[in-house]
Amino acid sequence: MKPPARKSSRKKTQRDYAGLHAGQEADPGRWLRMMQGKEIKPHSFKHMKGSEVTLEWLEHDDTALTEPIIIDSAEGLGMKMPPSDITVDEIAEIIGEDTPVEVIDVSTQSNLPGWTLEKWAEYVDTEPEKRDKIRNVISLEISGTSLADKILPPRLVREVDWVEKFWPITKKGRGHSYPKVQLYCLMGVEKAWTDWHIDFAGSSVYYHILHGEKVFYFIRPTPSNLAAYERWSGTEMQNHSWLGDMVDDVYKVELQGGNTMIIPTGWIHAVYTPRDTVVIGGNFLHSYNVATQLRVREIEISTHVPKKFRYPFFSRLCWYTGEKYLRDLKAKEEFSPRVLESVEALAEFLVSEARAIERGTEQARREAKEQVPSDRVKDPAAMARELRWRVKFATGYTSDDESSHRRKALMKMKKNICYSRTSSLGFGTK
Repeated sequence: MKPPARKSSRKKTQRDYAGLHAGQEADPGRWLRMMQGKEIKPHSFKHMKGSEVTLEWLEHDDTALTEPIIIDSAEGLGMKMPPSDITVDEIAEIIGEDTPVEVIDVSTQSNLPGWTLEKWAEYVDTEPEKRDKIRNVISLEISGTSLADKILPPRLVREVDWVEKFWPITKKGRGHSYPKVQLYCLMGVEKAWTDWHIDFAGSSVYYHILHGEKVFYFIRPTPSNLAAYERWSGTEMQNHSWLGDMVDDVYKVELQGGNTMIIPTGWIHAVYTPRDTVVIGGNFLHSYNVATQLRVREIEISTHVPKKFRYPFFSRLCWYTGEKYLRDLKAKEEFSPRVLESVEALAEFLVSEARAIERGTEQARREAKEQVPSDRVKDPAAMARELRWRVKFATGYTSDDESSHRRKALMKMKKNICYSRTSSLGFGTK
């Protein structure tokens, strides 16, 4: 299963040919000029020690993983990385020089065909002023390679990552199709720019700079900001409009070699590379903000992001996750209110998937059913509805509450029926 390209997922629009002939679209620096004079706020995000980024912190701090966090030193993070001075030539040699790689032309933010790691290394070795174009590599997934053996994501990431926790270990690795999104090697050259985006399915990101420098621009994933992003994404506005003008605030974060950052669910961001940089990072879904993960998925569908650019096996992973939480809830396991809120959102999503299997179009039924892992879920509808009931019960929603809700609904229905009958006789119309 070829991992998806993460950052070029925006819907392709008609080119601005007038601008193209005028040289505007061919200019990779136009985004920075677009920012000139715009209000960009300095960030107030937490700087944390690696030893502080723990599951206990996440469980007991309601603000944990709601804003980006910056870890200045990797010490205490419980992660393993390649040597900080590793070169692109060495990366190509370790992974394989003939390995295909998706390269992005920064001026158009579009993929370039026909590149290998050997060709990419030769391009990077060229002096910056002699490079014909500014290019970027941001979707080289390296799971299963020799380079992957040198990497271990931060401890917290491994503890909450749905793929690590819920995808059957017997169905991962070589020869298996699973979400290969946990290990990316990103290689950006001086002046590279990645336009505004949200990582697929609202997944969170860990991001470690081996060497070089990155500048991030962030927008909070508030409902209004996400709505603005949805209007902007996949339209011609992307070529000439600054998304920051459509949202409340834009924050700037500068990272240096040795820094690590964790980007939470749904944060809209753009990235500038002041000098050649190598980064190791990865994506992960978790149980602390499922509602926003699902909201981003809805945006991807509404803006017609091709399936090959979305989080792979997303629905199947949700079924595996929901099935495990159902077993845990049956066993009287206790969860924090934040996790229960997320599991409730997950349950509603799975109920909607079950409805698609039961009452959707033939194509919708087929697609939804294909995502159900039959080795774990025998009756999707029953499982999803039981999960919904049990998580509500765990949050304090009792059978008495349900009975009261049903009585109120029945009374309202009877009232509407009576009103309808009197109205038809000419009474009660006022």
